[in-house]
Amino acid sequence: MIERFFLTLKQECVWLQRFESRDHAFQVVAEWLDRYDAVRPHSALGYLTPKAYREQLAPELYGNEGDTTAALTARIRAIHAASGGQDGVPRVVAELRAHDGDVA
Repeated sequence: MIERFFLTLKQECVWLQRFESRDHAFQVVAEWLDRYDAVRPHSALGYLTPKAYREQLAPELYGNEGDTTAALTARIRAIHAASGGQDGVPRVVAELRAHDGDVA
């Protein structure tokens, strides 16, 4: 399944771009991920978007915790932006763990 996701990412985003910098690539991929999550329906989810699917299942699975994905996405972007675009995944995860202690 993850291989299919990366193929889709490459076909619909990466291979169609000529990135000017790492920050430009980060921005374009982040925008594509937002679209992939909130706009693009998925056949494996009954032609719902992942966001709609989560919202449909959230009360059953998580109670009333709300949309933690959007909050986490905002925090990741803030950490990346605060570093001037220099921090990659290991540093961002370390920052999240230092703050919350429960990031996988």
